[in-house]
Amino acid sequence: MLTRSLSCGGRRCRWSQQRVAHFASGGGSAKEEGSEEQASAPAPSYFAKWRGAGDPAAPAPPLSASLYAGALSFASIGVLSLAHHGSELMGLTSCDFPVLLASFGATASLVFAAPDAPFSQPRNVIGGHVVSALVGTTAYQLCGTVLPEVACPLAVAGAIIAMQQTRCLHPPSAATAMLAVIGSDAIHQLGFAFPGVAAMGSALLVGTGVIAHNMRSDRQYPRYWW
Repeated sequence: MLTRSLSCGGRRCRWSQQRVAHFASGGGSAKEEGSEEQASAPAPSYFAKWRGAGDPAAPAPPLSASLYAGALSFASIGVLSLAHHGSELMGLTSCDFPVLLASFGATASLVFAAPDAPFSQPRNVIGGHVVSALVGTTAYQLCGTVLPEVACPLAVAGAIIAMQQTRCLHPPSAATAMLAVIGSDAIHQLGFAFPGVAAMGSALLVGTGVIAHNMRSDRQYPRYWW
């Protein structure tokens, strides 16, 4: 049908070309292709959806890939740990900088074990942590000491909304927003300098990924910067 339409002229030919382009771009669905059986099939009930869609779980990656991701995580989190706890090698023996955030552990797993995922790209990693730290700090300043039970969910919800609207959604960053509320006194004393700390740590993780991933011929990181 489409083949005959493409061979004719006029408006019908143009319509058929647009329809082919529509399906080629992934816009066509089973219902649009005329599958009456799928169109008439009843939707699963609410509790039936709890059983899952039946998709298979992802296979385990090669052991070498897991060891590589673990080594990169050890190196990058190790640098942050030295800066946080202080070290004679770095001249920070008497200092304790709150730059080692728990949410960076989740970020490391994404950047080093799933570098092609949208959540692992620099815009999402750095932008997500900075936006979330800013939202979390604002929530703490507004009601953290008066209504801490409200400040925490406000920080997380606000961070998710802000990340989605700025196109930098990074799931571990929601924990950064929470840390701004329930974190230590050192984090609270930073105030609105806390987003800068989040930026430094996340930038180090991204930088490690850029250097290490691109040393391998089978990888390219990032997929996009901005």
